Amino acid sequence: MRNKEIYDMSDLQKYIEAENAKWVAECEANGAEWYSTTVSDPAHWAECDVYTVEDYKKYSLASYISDVSKEAQGFRTRVDWKTASIEELEADADYFSKYAAEERKL
Repeated sequence: MRNKEIYDMSDLQKYIEAENAKWVAECEANGAEWYSTTVSDPAHWAECDVYTVEDYKKYSLASYISDVSKEAQGFRTRVDWKTASIEELEADADYFSKYAAEERKL
């Protein structure tokens, strides 16, 4: 775990809150009766070793890859989000999304 004391996590919290606001507006515009938002509390994210917006994006992509790979192949692919680039994670996410879509057709 990195030393959380050296990170100003206000950018992360502001980013998540802005993303949540966009999501809520979209849900309400579409008449959604139920929706959820992402936790924006920095303490929560520090427990996940997420301190920056980039960490959050990478962590979120890794979580998505885990879920969609399970759907596609029946087991979860784990990726090291701390060392992978966003571009590498996006490529993996795209691959497993396409794989899962093909599996749904069967």
